[in-house]
Amino acid sequence: FLQKDFVLPVIIVATLSNINTTFCGIIEMGNNCSSYPGQNGNYTKMQDLKWVYAIKNDYELAIRLSKELEYYLEAHFNATGRGLHEKITTAERNFNSHHKDMRFPQHLVRNMRRLATIRNKLIHDRSYHAIDNKQGFIQTFESSHRELQQLIIKMNAKNNNNNKSSQDQ
Repeated sequence: FLQKDFVLPVIIVATLSNINTTFCGIIEMGNNCSSYPGQNGNYTKMQDLKWVYAIKNDYELAIRLSKELEYYLEAHFNATGRGLHEKITTAERNFNSHHKDMRFPQHLVRNMRRLATIRNKLIHDRSYHAIDNKQGFIQTFESSHRELQQLIIKMNAKNNNNNKSSQDQ
């Protein structure tokens, strides 16, 4: 006989495939969970995206990629908010207010919002159960990821030049 506390997890397990890898932090299912992108828990290696291709479950893919974008927006663009859409907005606003000579790329904003919308649809729309174009979703993430990386490099170079100029004075 199950206690009331276990009814919801059993229902979730019954309705979602591969739940043990998607929500293993919520539902105890042994040692099936591993950290990503690497076993050592190193979440800062932007270049290593091989782990993305190992994810088979669309829910897990959408959540993990959203978490990656959220992390970089928070860490490098001081983004705040409750979800990816809000973090995109604050990251863009913060970047544009601190970098008068550069603008946060609008196509990057559109791409990240597309990913956030698909993720939200998967999570909240009862009739939506799979990413329509999984390869396109991954490509949009990779493109956004690459562009964020390039923007971070430009910001760091600009900050280093500004620091060097102020030290020379």
